[in-house]
Amino acid sequence: MPFSEPNQLGVVSASSDRGLKTDFTYPDYADYNARNQVFEGLICYVQRPLTLSAGGQAERLQGMIVSGNYFRALRVQPVLAKIAATRLVTSFLYNVRPTDPITFVGAALLLAGVAFLANYLPARQASHTDPLVALRCDK
Repeated sequence: MPFSEPNQLGVVSASSDRGLKTDFTYPDYADYNARNQVFEGLICYVQRPLTLSAGGQAERLQGMIVSGNYFRALRVQPVLAKIAATRLVTSFLYNVRPTDPITFVGAALLLAGVAFLANYLPARQASHTDPLVALRCDK
């Protein structure tokens, strides 16, 4: 990925007691990032082999898992991903704008209602059960 100021980039890696290169864990990265007072920003990435399959065909490729600030720290805007995500969400909505407040409030109320019923109905049934019958042990 091209970077406008490549001389401003640096790489930090870890090594074991024997000098072998080791990976940082994500908690290590989060700790370094929280304590950082030197660098403008820290990013974390890991390259992993991935399998992409579509239509019964599988293909191996190299992919990267990146920290949430990866693109911002490199001063890159992943515009294509934003456009694709917006179009995908919009395709699921019929005659509804993606930012329609009535839809969001309605969805939140629907989820709250389902959660309430999922807790209320079993609790109501349990409250009508005699505790002595529920605790009785048949031998």
